[in-house]
Amino acid sequence: MLATKSEKRTKIVQRIMEQLKTPEVFKTAPYKTQMEDKIKTAQYPYLLTEISKIYEDYNKLKPETAKHRAKENLLWEGNVCTTINNSLFFGTSHRPDFVFHYDDNLKIAVEIKRGENGNAIRDGFGQAVVYTACGYDFVVLLFIDTSKEGKILKSLNNVEEQTFIQKLWENNNVWFDVV
Repeated sequence: MLATKSEKRTKIVQRIMEQLKTPEVFKTAPYKTQMEDKIKTAQYPYLLTEISKIYEDYNKLKPETAKHRAKENLLWEGNVCTTINNSLFFGTSHRPDFVFHYDDNLKIAVEIKRGENGNAIRDGFGQAVVYTACGYDFVVLLFIDTSKEGKILKSLNNVEEQTFIQKLWENNNVWFDVV
């Protein structure tokens, strides 16, 4: 059963996606040539700042308390002090790039994929849907288009792709976008 999409929850998911797409990250990390790990390393401080702001806005926490809470509840596979547990599904282990535990009732997986072809995009969609089956309430999936002509990013204007993205959100709680 899908988690409820309240206005607050939807806004939190949207804010996470907006922060992942921040232009500052893509100015500092040459995403067309960088590996995903380098891009995630560049995204982490921005994501941490946004999650702190979420705690300030919704929980009315003071900035220092909000920052501490964000550090506790934003798990990142690149942080050696943090563990994101694998989920076993169809006999294989799955683990998102970031996990945000907002209070006790909201668990968001974040997956960053980069690529230039259908294999990469299918991998991202597959992982995102698996995460919702593994207990995450929502998934934020950012795809980084590394194709020379930006064909995947340009495809977002097509009706079929727009319909698919809408259904991915409605039917699977996956918020998808491309940079």
